[in-house]
Amino acid sequence: MRLSTLLLPLLPVLLTATAQADVVTGRVLDAAGQPVPGCNIDMRDEVTGNDMVLSNDSTNALGVFSIAVPTGLYQVTIIPPPPPVTVSVVKSISDVVVVITANLGDISLTPGGLLTGTILLPSGQPAVGVNLDIELADGSEYIPASEGTDALGHFSVVAPQGQIFFQIRPETLTVSLLAPEQFELLNLGASHNFGTINLQAGFWAELTVLDSSNAPVFNADLDVTDLITGMQVFTPSDNTDPGGFVDVILPAGTFEIEVEPRFVDRLVGILISPVTVVGTTLLGQVNLDSGVVLSGTVTNIAGQAVAGVDLDIFNQSTGAEIPLGSDNSNSNGQYAVVVSTGILTVIYTPSPAGTEVPLVELDVVVTGDLVHNVQLLDCNCGTLRGVGTAGTGGHIPRLMTTGACPTLGDTSWGVTLTQGLGGALVVVRVGIDSGPSTVGVGQATGSLLLGPPAIVQLSGTPGAPGVGSATLALPMQTDPSMAGMTLRARAVVLDPGARRGRSKSRVLVATLCSQ
Repeated sequence: MRLSTLLLPLLPVLLTATAQADVVTGRVLDAAGQPVPGCNIDMRDEVTGNDMVLSNDSTNALGVFSIAVPTGLYQVTIIPPPPPVTVSVVKSISDVVVVITANLGDISLTPGGLLTGTILLPSGQPAVGVNLDIELADGSEYIPASEGTDALGHFSVVAPQGQIFFQIRPETLTVSLLAPEQFELLNLGASHNFGTINLQAGFWAELTVLDSSNAPVFNADLDVTDLITGMQVFTPSDNTDPGGFVDVILPAGTFEIEVEPRFVDRLVGILISPVTVVGTTLLGQVNLDSGVVLSGTVTNIAGQAVAGVDLDIFNQSTGAEIPLGSDNSNSNGQYAVVVSTGILTVIYTPSPAGTEVPLVELDVVVTGDLVHNVQLLDCNCGTLRGVGTAGTGGHIPRLMTTGACPTLGDTSWGVTLTQGLGGALVVVRVGIDSGPSTVGVGQATGSLLLGPPAIVQLSGTPGAPGVGSATLALPMQTDPSMAGMTLRARAVVLDPGARRGRSKSRVLVATLCSQ
């Protein structure tokens, strides 16, 4: 008997088994471990990219879901019910393999921050159905469960806590053309109320970007800055199309527009300023010149890579700024930007989170592709080194800075002495070393003195231990060659109760910064 004949009785059984759906199950809990009923479950086929049509796709009173789907590879998205039921963020689970049964177990939702407010039209009427987007600090998009305003213009949106960008996108409204807006929240906590947001009327600004041979420049990015406020304007969909054309919606005002081509095109960006917008604004076409690559590595005084250093570059002869795209050093301290040839001024600005100081380099001659490595100095705003000498009552005078880092030409910088003998005289010496602040402890008296010792009288009850204090201004010189040098200061209190009649502070060490 043939094998096919033997299989014929089994064929209905095989077909029935093939047609049966598999099941994906799980239980959704909040941050406190309590079940979350009413969550909507979405699934996307990761092979085809299609969203699945599901039934019974929500969690029950115990937070449990059980959904029938064909065998496959899926992304499962859990959408919590909107506030006030929950304030949890949407959660997605990728690469879920479903064969017969896939049990995802307990799925814990992350607490979010509640964004609330009211959006009005320029007429003062509620803006109904305005699209709301959320962008995370890494540039990725977060899709909230609720994405629009209601009939009164109110919104209540849950977003991930931390740094976010809250974007209002009214372009699809049919009432009139309105300008989009973006708000940055550096550290969203449990909630933030925006109050009333009044939308502004918008106007199209149109531009065509070409290279020097009049060929269209694709995917060049536009950055728009309000010249009155200095703030960057939110302009979604602001990259040129294959024909070099781009249009953005702007409110009325005066702006500066940066055109930043892709690095791979090796074209020099251009600034268009001022651009006054009071209606539809046709900017015509601009031609971008070919450029060269300026690249290098940014390190600190210890030779370690410095990430996140921002570059600003100017043509030294004209003073014009060269727009740069992706102009921050990477995790290895490396940077690469396209610039024009000539004599340039390059400014390296490190992240405020670091200890390095900005570097301004003049007379950078660029005639072709150039590798230009730089080292940033640390900005030590004031640390104490060595040991002090106690005075009457065992008090050691304490010397501190009165402001931020000492900078060239800063007339407000100075020091404050505390814990001295009340009413006593104090001698303060300030010197400077030629080496970086990481070299040696040294003494102010062994450095090049910035001026004669200053002698002042401490406040407080004369003879009372530890109550004397004084503040002394120490204006900084403007000599650029002194930038990065080590400044040292020490105070000596004339105290009869101290050893040899002198109590001394520890040495205050700081870096003389360029700005």
